[in-house]
Amino acid sequence: MVRSQKSMTNKTEFRASNPAILDYNQQRDLLLQNLKRLPPTELHYYFALLLASIENEPNPEQLTHLIVKTIDVVKKLRQFYADVDNQSKPDLTEVTTALNALILASKMHTTSHTVKKAALGVCSVVLGFIFGVIGAATGLIAGLFSDYSIIGNLRASGLWFVTGLFLGAFIGSRCPSLVFQSSFERKLEFCINSIEKVGKELPSKKTHAEYEAETKQYILDVFFKNIPESKKEAAFNAFLKSDNQKFQVSTTTAGFISKSLKGHLGHHYLIAYSINGKQDIPMEYGSRIKTPRFFDQNESPRVITGKKLFDMLVLDRMLQETYKYTLKGFFKDYEIGSNDCRTYVEKILIGTGQAPTQINRFNPKIDKWSATNIIGPIVRFFSKTKEMELMPFVKHYKNDPNDPDPVITARKWSEKKEEIPKEQRNVSFSPGIVQI
Repeated sequence: MVRSQKSMTNKTEFRASNPAILDYNQQRDLLLQNLKRLPPTELHYYFALLLASIENEPNPEQLTHLIVKTIDVVKKLRQFYADVDNQSKPDLTEVTTALNALILASKMHTTSHTVKKAALGVCSVVLGFIFGVIGAATGLIAGLFSDYSIIGNLRASGLWFVTGLFLGAFIGSRCPSLVFQSSFERKLEFCINSIEKVGKELPSKKTHAEYEAETKQYILDVFFKNIPESKKEAAFNAFLKSDNQKFQVSTTTAGFISKSLKGHLGHHYLIAYSINGKQDIPMEYGSRIKTPRFFDQNESPRVITGKKLFDMLVLDRMLQETYKYTLKGFFKDYEIGSNDCRTYVEKILIGTGQAPTQINRFNPKIDKWSATNIIGPIVRFFSKTKEMELMPFVKHYKNDPNDPDPVITARKWSEKKEEIPKEQRNVSFSPGIVQI
């Protein structure tokens, strides 16, 4: 036992003094510092996710070269965004060059990987179809025995048919990569592909200044509409300088196509906030037209500056354009567990330099048995990323590293009948009114 402890101590001392590890730690910290200097951008989330994937490897120092390439991309992006109009062709060219260097270093575009990816793609389609059919049939049969009335049975059969179809297709499409790729390879591929996709869209997007102008106008029209025109600019500037704004990460009970599925399918994430004492549509993946009347999970409110809340709304506007809530957009971009309502909220938080949420997609205390024991484990097992993947960087993204973790409260969907009146909702969530 003594020999073993001595061996472990020597190993720890060796790692602590190893030049390669020291270099890795320096580059990691440098990347985190540069990320926090980026303006609101979806890329921030994927860079942080890439770093977290590397950090979770047994010997992350062997992947320092990827961090160095990522730092170069981030620096070039900062130069690109520093140009007010984002029209500088040399800056955009440098961003593209740096992105290509990162992709090359990741070895995601080698011939062998391309062939392997194509083969896995074909297998995913075939297995997705097969498992989708099996899932649909299973859901149909389960639905037939879920109610006592004929009409209830038929309705339940249809709902569980669709649920089984999507769940089966999800399982089948993920099986090949789960079998033939390591966990790190899957995460690396996901991050690099996402970074490449967002990077290619940069030239066709509006400038950052345009998104800011649109967001400012939205705030003036919605939250300061009762203020005289001559005082609106002063009110907006006072809002930006304020340090008592609040927002709250919350969830609603997911039901997708029917309320009868609520409790079985996990939770839908959103960010509730108010400005000047008024609450509007939350930040979320979706096209909601009014604020939800029931939240089943709430993180304790976060206090931020008006400028930070403004940045969050700017990024939300960008993401709304990228991930359109349409049938085409759903099939094109939506991925359960990898690119969904939770990651949408994470992108806004991480993309504005804030700690990720600690609310889980599934909560055994308020979910039904099927969610806790079947659907939840399946989604977690087959997801390309894990829910708490970014937790190693929580202290880095907190305003104060010593701040306590958020308190999470939860209520079952069945408690909705005890719904809190509108004027009493979220008593703890009461942002101050802007003083002009």
